[in-house]
Amino acid sequence: MFDRSVSLLCWAYNEEAIIGPFLERADALLRETVCDYEIVVVDDCSTDRTHAIIREVQQRCPRIVLLRNPVNVNVGLSAQRAIAAATREFVFWQTVDWAYDISRLGAYL
Repeated sequence: MFDRSVSLLCWAYNEEAIIGPFLERADALLRETVCDYEIVVVDDCSTDRTHAIIREVQQRCPRIVLLRNPVNVNVGLSAQRAIAAATREFVFWQTVDWAYDISRLGAYL
């Protein structure tokens, strides 16, 4: 178990099909790997159910911090907003489509 605090950062735009499973999997992985963590999610003004789904998952996973952009600003500004909101000692990001494998997160940390 990694004994330092970690912020996982991600951003989403119209990801209703995958955001719920992503957040639940990320929460489970972090719960098993680190002592203290948060998941900072920036909803980039999605027009589908992304925001509502994140709120639903947040009820089960209270370490999710949800931010919503008032207008779509794309990846760069959403990433900057997530970084600014992070409150833990170590920070990393993951795309909601699991673009890279973090199953060995404990070893990486």
